[in-house]
Amino acid sequence: MQNDMKKSSEGWKKWMAKLSSSTGTMEEKMSEIDDMAEDIRRKEKKAEKQEGALKKSEAHLSSLRPEEELRDDLEQLQPQVKVLTEKTRSVQSQQQQAKIRYDACNSDLTAAKRRLERMRHQKEEKLQKIYKTDNYKGQQIKTAVDWIKKNADKFRRPVLGPIAAEVTCKDESIANYLDMHCANNVLLAFVTEDKRDTDLIWREVREKLKCNINIETVDTSSPETPKRNYGERRFEQMKRDYGIQGYLDQLIDCPPIIKKALYSQSQLHNVIVGSQVTAAAVDDESLNLMDKLSVRDTEQDANAMSRGLQSVCLMFPKAAKEHYRYMSNISRHTNKANIAISMIKSFS
Repeated sequence: MQNDMKKSSEGWKKWMAKLSSSTGTMEEKMSEIDDMAEDIRRKEKKAEKQEGALKKSEAHLSSLRPEEELRDDLEQLQPQVKVLTEKTRSVQSQQQQAKIRYDACNSDLTAAKRRLERMRHQKEEKLQKIYKTDNYKGQQIKTAVDWIKKNADKFRRPVLGPIAAEVTCKDESIANYLDMHCANNVLLAFVTEDKRDTDLIWREVREKLKCNINIETVDTSSPETPKRNYGERRFEQMKRDYGIQGYLDQLIDCPPIIKKALYSQSQLHNVIVGSQVTAAAVDDESLNLMDKLSVRDTEQDANAMSRGLQSVCLMFPKAAKEHYRYMSNISRHTNKANIAISMIKSFS
């Protein structure tokens, strides 16, 4: 501000000198004087504003807390900052884990949808094959399938079938084992969960439409998997020693009520599927494999020793296109196993 005033004073002196030597009119000189006075007033106002702003800054600075107090407060806040930082990291980690779970669930859902679509396509192909296998029986099955689809809203629970169209097998050999073991009327049966649905199909399809179909009503309250002949420890030992793959029901994929129907009608949960290692063990007379398999497992049956032997159904390949089923039936008179051997067909 002092500089501005100094400059204004020097300007005034110069102007007075100029005035004394000037030959201009008095009006021009007065106008110049007014302009100079206005310039001085503007600069004074600017200087006042700057001085006011300076006072405010000085007042603000004087109101601030000392640096030592701020440093102490910062040190006291450090533990809280640490806790908040850890919480933030925890939340970020949880968000990341949630996203991973979401992505996994979304991937599983997509895979399930594709699998469902694939199963529907496979079912339709199997239905077409069933329709063409036996012209008369196939046509009856088709009539039943069409009526069930058209009247789905009348059922209390889903109706599935025929069973053969609902099952997907691990490979061709398992499909042939299933065909060999299960009776044709079982594979072509329809499955319900409610007796009232069974009665409706019986009345509308069997009686009115004259379709000679079989209907199996499953007990939904029964265990998902019935009790097997062998405990887990013994069966795992059988896998290691004799090349057993598993039970037949473990090598197929189908809705749970279809499996329950197969358990009830064909004892699928006790059909053993082996390998070529199993075939070699069966042929080795020193092992007496079928006799060993006929002995009940005390892990599964506390009264095993007093109940005698049990029947066995074993399927296995001897070569790529040569598969067999060994079935033992226990004689009531001798309590010994009688072995029936069948070659499994349908291998091209």
